[in-house]
Amino acid sequence: MMFKKVFAAAASALAIAAFAGNAMARDTLRVGTEPTFAPFEFLDTKTQEFSGFDIDLIKAVADKAGYDVKVMNMGFDALIPALSAGTIDVIASGISITEERQKKVDFTSPYYQSGLSYLVRKADAEKIKTFADLKGKTVCVPGLNCYSCPAASGACPIGAFQAVVGSSKFRFSYYITGILILLGVLLGRFICGFLCPFGWLQELLHKIPGKKLSTKKLKPLTYLKYVILLLAVVLLPALIVNDVGMGDPYFCKYICPQGVLEGAIPLAAANESIRAALGALFTRKLIILIAVVVLSVLFFRPFCKWICPLGAFYALMNKVSLLGIQVDTSKCVSCGKCARTCQMDVDITKSPNDTECIRCGKCIRACPTQAIRFRYGFGLNGNTNPKQVNNHQNQTEES
Repeated sequence: MMFKKVFAAAASALAIAAFAGNAMARDTLRVGTEPTFAPFEFLDTKTQEFSGFDIDLIKAVADKAGYDVKVMNMGFDALIPALSAGTIDVIASGISITEERQKKVDFTSPYYQSGLSYLVRKADAEKIKTFADLKGKTVCVPGLNCYSCPAASGACPIGAFQAVVGSSKFRFSYYITGILILLGVLLGRFICGFLCPFGWLQELLHKIPGKKLSTKKLKPLTYLKYVILLLAVVLLPALIVNDVGMGDPYFCKYICPQGVLEGAIPLAAANESIRAALGALFTRKLIILIAVVVLSVLFFRPFCKWICPLGAFYALMNKVSLLGIQVDTSKCVSCGKCARTCQMDVDITKSPNDTECIRCGKCIRACPTQAIRFRYGFGLNGNTNPKQVNNHQNQTEES
């Protein structure tokens, strides 16, 4: 738990007054917490009340000091800014004491010792006993994980963007948006085709033998992901806020199945207290995950095509990305093999930089005349022929 420096002195005085005669009216202590860290703080699904060791402790301390308690749910990253802004009085959220945090807030005496652990093979137990022994070794940590995962070395940019947009201190994330634009300009939806782990999972599921369905007649559904990007990622977290000015990460919290797959299920399987804290929200998102899994067996990359807001953002960048597809019209014989091969429903000869193209390269491999290839750089459009390229190069040299 943490107290603001000003609040710590005031709390001592109020406690003394309460013990003296308990004649004064009880004030309310506003307690900030993120109730996702069982057994320290969690939402009891039976009573729909906040519970856990931290909650019980702060209630006992407040009662002794003559205070009522109002527990306020907010994101972990928003706790210290909310405390500094005076919208809450105390943080009770399993928060570790660090030098950086001590510059901003006061801590109580520590009441729980925690630490990070690492696992090694039994054969290496005698060789690796300290962190220094890990020098030069390979360490496995979560990579592209849910933005709220404390062990993630790299966070989902959509979750990170929502966390900033929905905070009480900021309204726009220039840092994250800048990175997204940079990656979009450099690669476009190549990221979807080769770097997205959830896209890879959908492709594996689609390889399961069975009947496969086409999405060509479902083309209007591709616009749904742009609606989700605008509403669930940008507008709702910024406009709909709680008592302390915080907005929920709506897409991550209510829609995205990836966090359930990578975080909730493994953690719940390994921790009984987390399993006990699972409620209706987990059930709803598990249903979404199951639906995506079933649809992925029937359709090719349904989440990428219809739902993913990150895919929607990179789709918009396809038109301006340095990496693209180029069709040599002098070689193209209009056989249609590229269009029949494309599982993203793109006719690359008509729209080389289509927003749905994930740069997988299947059309390149399918072309019998080698008329399709990757291109990298500005100044060349999608459909071209050798004369156009030479003219472009000559104009560049003359200028």
